Amino acid sequence: MKEGVADVRDIDSALVFGPGLRWATIGPSLAYHLGGGDGGISAYFEHLGKSQEKRWDTLGTPRLDDATVQMLVAMIESEYGERSSSDLAQKRDHDLIGILKSRKEFL
Repeated sequence: MKEGVADVRDIDSALVFGPGLRWATIGPSLAYHLGGGDGGISAYFEHLGKSQEKRWDTLGTPRLDDATVQMLVAMIESEYGERSSSDLAQKRDHDLIGILKSRKEFL
């Protein structure tokens, strides 16, 4: 967000509809293991390990300085501030219950 590449909604949506879906059901470790196909995590690292490091390198070294905190607070309050914490928590809990109910079918 600090670099202006994405806003709060973009980042939340990217996680909710991207890796967050997988991680909610299998976690990041199993997601990477499955990403390696039949070869599992070893194949993942062999095929994509170096590029994974390069992607991490592009993240830089984030700092939570005062300016960044102020920017994040303003952006998050702009996106979610019109709804009460209680309403937001109720929506979160409703969605979590739905996910847990769907998981129960496969456990």
